[in-house]
Amino acid sequence: MKMLRNFTIRFVMLTILGIFCVMWAGVGLYSTWSLSRVSDGNDVDRQLVRQMTVLSQGNDQYFRFVTRLSRAMEVKAAGGTPDLAPAQQALDNMSKKLAEMKAISPGPMDEKVSAQVISTWQALLDRGVTPQMAQAKQA
Repeated sequence: MKMLRNFTIRFVMLTILGIFCVMWAGVGLYSTWSLSRVSDGNDVDRQLVRQMTVLSQGNDQYFRFVTRLSRAMEVKAAGGTPDLAPAQQALDNMSKKLAEMKAISPGPMDEKVSAQVISTWQALLDRGVTPQMAQAKQA
């Protein structure tokens, strides 16, 4: 108790206030740092969402191509004149989406997965869709 007699109330209160201020500053700095990490995670999420959107749009264009080409071939089989312009437009859009995917890849996506997606998509375009369109135009 004799040791406490040497401290004034003002000194003890200022010491406690100083400790609280240092703790408050530490909590504030930690909060700022952790929020910046959350922001970095949101940027990665936005990039992944963009990649998945482009992939989905390319997939949609593929199915539009197949549907429009099959309709045109049904018209031709019935003896009519097929309109291949909508199928060609879907094919062009699919090629544009592939180019867009190549431009934004790999991004935060795993490089192997990204390369596999692009190579599969390119093979589908080169060996599947484009030859179908060429045969439809010739037939």
